[in-house]
Amino acid sequence: AAVSAPLRFQPVARELIARVAAPLDREQRDESAVPSYLHPNPLVRWMITRRLEVAAELAGEALAAAGPEPEGLDFGCGVGLLAPTLAPHLARLHLTDLDTRPAAALVEALGLAGCRIWPAEAWAEALPDGSLALVVAADVLEHVEPLEPVVARLAAKLAPGGSLILSGPTESWVYGLARRIAGFSGHYHVRNVFHIERVVEAAGLRLVRRVALPFPGLPKLFRVSRYQRPA
Repeated sequence: AAVSAPLRFQPVARELIARVAAPLDREQRDESAVPSYLHPNPLVRWMITRRLEVAAELAGEALAAAGPEPEGLDFGCGVGLLAPTLAPHLARLHLTDLDTRPAAALVEALGLAGCRIWPAEAWAEALPDGSLALVVAADVLEHVEPLEPVVARLAAKLAPGGSLILSGPTESWVYGLARRIAGFSGHYHVRNVFHIERVVEAAGLRLVRRVALPFPGLPKLFRVSRYQRPA
């Protein structure tokens, strides 16, 4: 269905998140932020979910301007938490990650139509350049090395006028404190969101809108942005 109103994030039950994430090892679970979605502290759960709410809102803005039968890619989809929100508004939602078992299990459990799961080594060849109205890279590019060729590949997959939704951590001292409060001790990020934004802009994508989280006037933990490929 076309997007004619603000796109609202559709939450996934914590019990289902825990079930589909069960095959992952501890490092994989941490990289996918699974402990935060299941955290007993509601503030931690709110903050991690708020990123997805804003990403969904920006994706809705992009899809409202998309042509008929739009396709999208959730790059680094994790356990697939954006799939229930995005899939109903796309002719095809492609999902990829290093381990696609959780996302595949979630898609099956929720009976989501129009989803296609790709291994990490297959998506770039499978999806034609210029074919996507939407690419979402939510808190994944801080893990990717080398970054520049991956961003260039994602940008090439966008159709003219297509949008990239980017979310990433500031890696500020406040962010580090928040990670410790949430129970994370590992170092999984090789860069912050500011570096990623510079690489995205160097790839020729134009910033449309940016939201800093959690609130105006407070130290920022995340930035969520919508970039567009020039028409």
